[in-house]
Order: sequence, then C-alpha cells, then structure tokens
Amino acid sequence: KRKEGEPLKTELSNSELRVMHEIWNNPGTTSRDIANTLFLTVRWSPGTTYTLLGRIEQKGAAHKDPTTTRWYPLIQKESMQKEKLVKLADTLFDGSVFSMLSAFVNDKSLSKDEVNQLKELVDKLDKD
Repeated sequence: KRKEGEPLKTELSNSELRVMHEIWNNPGTTSRDIANTLFLTVRWSPGTTYTLLGRIEQKGAAHKDPTTTRWYPLIQKESMQKEKLVKLADTLFDGSVFSMLSAFVNDKSLSKDEVNQLKELVDKLDKD
C-alpha cells in the first residue's frame, strides 16, 4: 500500500482524475455516492465508476475503508495539479512555465478579476 506523499505507481488517466475530483471534493464519500454522482454528471454506468475506483486504489491515489466503502485521497489535489502542469509545460512549451502562462494570458479569455489575481501573484513573487 502506498503511503501518503509517496509518488504514484503510474500516472492517472483523465477518467481516473475525474473520479479523484469526487474524492477530493468529498473525502469520506462512499463508492455508491461517487457512482451516483458520475452517472448523473457524465452518464457513466456504476460498473465503470467501480472499475476506475479499483484502478485508483491500485495506483495508490486513494484508499477505501473496507468496512464502510468510504474513500479518502492519498495524494493531495494541489500536488497532482502541480505535477500535471509541469508535465504540460515540458510537453507543449519546452519546459517553459512562462510560455505556458503567456499562452493563457494572450488568449484574452481571462476576466478582469483573474488578471488582478495574476498581478497579485506576481507581486507576491517579487516580495519573496
């Protein structure tokens, strides 16, 4: 069994990440509740969701309490996000985080609020 903080055995698929979002957003949720939510939101059969939950557990991303069928994350959402962003920057932007962020900013799809948040983030980096 993988301990919290250790690297995953293999990368999670997009479908597995979708299931992980349910676990991250509702730690302690049951297998049945996850299956019901994903049936309603993405129209997955319960069997599909249960298969994905099994894969997630095998990969060490989440743990199911065997007595209650409640699921708990073993990897933090923020660390997964960072890992995925670094891989994206490496794959599509030759490792340049600046180029990746520029692609988003130059797309003009950011709201004024998001632009202000980015400015605050840059200001914080300057102070550190």
